[in-house]
Amino acid sequence: MITLNTNSPSVLTNRVGNSSSSSLLNKALTKLSSGMRINSAADDPSGLALATSLSASITTFSQSSRNAADTASALSVADGALTQVQDITGRLQELATASANGTLSDQQRQSLQSEFTALTDEIKRIGGTTSYNDKNLLDGSTFSTDVGGTSINAGGLNLGDLSSNVASQDISTQAGAQAAASAIEDFSKQLTSQRASAFDAPAARLSSASDSLSSAIVTSAQALSQISDANIGGAISDFSRAKVMIQYELAATAQRNQLQTSTIKQLIG
Repeated sequence: MITLNTNSPSVLTNRVGNSSSSSLLNKALTKLSSGMRINSAADDPSGLALATSLSASITTFSQSSRNAADTASALSVADGALTQVQDITGRLQELATASANGTLSDQQRQSLQSEFTALTDEIKRIGGTTSYNDKNLLDGSTFSTDVGGTSINAGGLNLGDLSSNVASQDISTQAGAQAAASAIEDFSKQLTSQRASAFDAPAARLSSASDSLSSAIVTSAQALSQISDANIGGAISDFSRAKVMIQYELAATAQRNQLQTSTIKQLIG
């Protein structure tokens, strides 16, 4: 049947094109432009849910990794300060040992005492000023960080209190120097022990946690890529196929229109 008001073959061809090849072309273009296989829930509902969960996990892991790095920096500051204190402690022991020598004069011992006092004051200064992000690290306070849902505690070393006995020593006499040598040795042992529990052990845990977080981030990112990243080769293939289909449909429509026009001309001419 020939009709004038409605070009049924053309309408049919366009409808087929809109529902198949055009849809395929749009999907391929979306994948190519975004680089993502899943651009809406309609593409893959379960895949989108899993990708969302993995993205949230990666965000959490990444923040935990930054937390660990910040805390590791704080521990590094404290460790550097305590290394300096241990160096000073070695010099204090040297001064006390020298002053314990019975051949020294009182004037020589007084000179040693002056340096001894200056160095103990320096230990006190280090204890009062060593900080990270305005938080004192050696005043006995503790701090913790959340790493992958696990809290790692650090701190608790009060350098001022720990060194108070050494600071009170007087090496201006031989007996005082001998007592000071014993006090310094005790301070050094306590410093080493408390340093290990307050900073060294947490630093080791943070290092292990950071490695674990880095591995988790990489693994999760790879899984997310497998789920959500577009197959560029497949998208290009779909794009090319859709173009050919649309070109064919357009050609078929044009030919049908031409055939109908020719038929009408023959009928009226």
